[in-house]
Amino acid sequence: RRLRGAAARPGALALLDRLFEETPRPLLVAQLHRRLRELVEVRSALDAGATVTAIAKARKLHPFRTEVLAGQAARWTLAELRAALEGLLALDLRFKNVPPATEAQQRLDLVLWLLEQVAQRPSRSTRPVARPGHPTVAAAGQRTGRLGSL
Repeated sequence: RRLRGAAARPGALALLDRLFEETPRPLLVAQLHRRLRELVEVRSALDAGATVTAIAKARKLHPFRTEVLAGQAARWTLAELRAALEGLLALDLRFKNVPPATEAQQRLDLVLWLLEQVAQRPSRSTRPVARPGHPTVAAAGQRTGRLGSL
């Protein structure tokens, strides 16, 4: 059984610590940026009424990956995704400041950014989740609400 919400946070923070130890900051931020950018693009296409199949063809993505992205994007509004992306870009600039932030400050900044994104979100169980490939995916693009999980 997967833990969700507040019950999952201690494990998630432990994983984040491990990730910090094993992954250079620029790579970590780049990976988060890529995922958020993909979610913005998919959410935008869903809002425009595109199907998962059409998105996969247009973006030259594997259909399964597109389904996963569509399911994740359906939990966010386009404005929320853009705000998260802007926050991540601001975080990246703080990491690159001269003098650069200490490792402890970088960790704290990233944890605070992640918590800001997650803390405002309801649990997944309070929001209907679109099934990619199902006609409700386009409708899911029309739903609004607080932030979902990354």
